[in-house]
Amino acid sequence: NLQWSKQIHQAHLLTAGTDLRWIDGETNEDATFSQTLGDFTRRRKAGGEQFLAGAYLQDIFTPAPGWQVTVAGRLDSWQSFNASRVEKNKQTGAITPTSPGSFSDRDELAFSPKVALLYHATDQLSLRSSFYKGFRAPTINELFRPFRVRNDITEANPDLNPERLIGGEVGADYTFMSNLFGRLTAFWNEVKDPVVNVTKGIGPGTVAPCGFVPAGGVCRQRENLDRTRIRGIEAELEYRPFLRWTFTGSYLYNHTEVLSAPNQPDLEGKRIAQVPRHQFALKASYINPALVNVSVQGRFVGDQFEDDLNTLKLGDFFVVDLMLSRPIPVPGVTAGELFLAVENLFDRTYEVSKTADGIVTTGAPLLVHGGLRLRF
Repeated sequence: NLQWSKQIHQAHLLTAGTDLRWIDGETNEDATFSQTLGDFTRRRKAGGEQFLAGAYLQDIFTPAPGWQVTVAGRLDSWQSFNASRVEKNKQTGAITPTSPGSFSDRDELAFSPKVALLYHATDQLSLRSSFYKGFRAPTINELFRPFRVRNDITEANPDLNPERLIGGEVGADYTFMSNLFGRLTAFWNEVKDPVVNVTKGIGPGTVAPCGFVPAGGVCRQRENLDRTRIRGIEAELEYRPFLRWTFTGSYLYNHTEVLSAPNQPDLEGKRIAQVPRHQFALKASYINPALVNVSVQGRFVGDQFEDDLNTLKLGDFFVVDLMLSRPIPVPGVTAGELFLAVENLFDRTYEVSKTADGIVTTGAPLLVHGGLRLRF
């Protein structure tokens, strides 16, 4: 990443830059277990390379006291190459007839503009708005690597298109008192060609493109839907009753919906999988470097669906995390700190995923970790 900034005529802050990323990903795994042989019968090798390059230019313009305008644009180039998927018979070494082999190289260009406005209406109130477009290239994992969780099979898709987002938001920041601050934001986004795991069929039997699916299993494939919408409200409140104490609360309402899916009409009107509608967090912090710094945070995550058809529901949960730290002097070091963290303090059991035949994966149990941080 390379970035350049310069103040021009006291009214313009220009920023320009570029970033490059090269990714090489490969999976080597055995698949298709045979009860008769007591071993896997296939060996799969899949992967490829990606090169992503972007260039951007931004101007933060102050036309008058209290006003700030941001205009920005970004150009992205995405290339996918040297991609393949080969499956061989593990016993004989012969390439299976259904092995896709090599995939064609691909490249895409995308331009993403952004316009934002900030107005300091009073010393207590600021109003803001923005309009933007975005771009996300499908990953090597989504394009080329199939995977299986028990009897649920998810196939890759080398023909995926990039996701393209258009959206906007409006919001306000308000200082009620010197120690009480609030923020409220409403947002609206639409995504063109979102990548979704689409259900193709249920076992037992042969379901394209997964092949044989056992009883209780399901076949899914990554596909682009036509359009989805995400809209909601985000609120935050911060209160500092004393110098060393801070209390914060935040809430996110996230309403997601599949707007258009001509090839999967059953999905229209459904919620997007693995996105909870309600989330909130409460945090209390005590800062005393001479003694100890303490923070306690509680997080609530509302119910959500594991699958695109909204048939596998994951329940809501609330977990509490604790963090302790204390700065310590260390010779020759800019800063030193001892820390101790406890995640899921009350050892709550909660669902994070579920298969079609009822196998539930739970989240991390009580986890304690600590250590020493040094900054040079």
